[in-house]
Amino acid sequence: MLNKAVLEQHIYDPALILDAVNNWLTESLHQTITNSTVKDGMDISLISINKKTNEMLFSGAYNSVFIARNDELLELKGNKFPVGAFINEARESFTTQTFLLKKNDSIYLFTDGYADQFGGPKDKKFKIHQLKELLKNISSLNANDQIEKLGITFTDWKANTEQVDDVLIIGINID
Repeated sequence: MLNKAVLEQHIYDPALILDAVNNWLTESLHQTITNSTVKDGMDISLISINKKTNEMLFSGAYNSVFIARNDELLELKGNKFPVGAFINEARESFTTQTFLLKKNDSIYLFTDGYADQFGGPKDKKFKIHQLKELLKNISSLNANDQIEKLGITFTDWKANTEQVDDVLIIGINID
C-alpha cells in the first residue's frame, strides 16, 4: 500500500511518481529480489510542466522525451531500468531532469510500438532513429498535419504486417 503521507502530497516530481508506482507494484505483486517472477516491467516517459516558468521536469523508465526546437530534435534520456521489475540486486530510484522550454518548442512522448513495428521493404523494425528523423521533419507542421503524417508513415511502413505493440505518440506545443 502506498504511504498515506505520499498520497496526500501533491507530487510534481516525475521521479518521485515513478518511484511511488514502482514501490506500489512491488508491494502489490508481493515481489522480493529473490522470488520476483516479473522479469519485464513498464517503460514510461513522464513529464511535469510549470506553465509560469516553462520549466519541464522529466523522468523516464527506458524511455526518452524529445523536444523539437527550431530545426533540432533534442533528447532527454530516461533511466535504463523499467517500472515494476527487478533488474539488478535492488530496486533503483528514478532521476529527474530539468529542461527549460521555449516558445514554439514541441515535446514528444511515445511508447516503443511505433519504432518496434516491423515492415518496410525488408520487413525490419522502423527503429528509433527513423522516428526521431520523422518527428524532426514534421515538428513545424500543425497538429493535424503531424497526426496525418505519422499515421500515413506508420501504415505505409507496416503495410500487411501485423501490428506488434501498442502505438502512442503525444505531442505538446509550447505557446
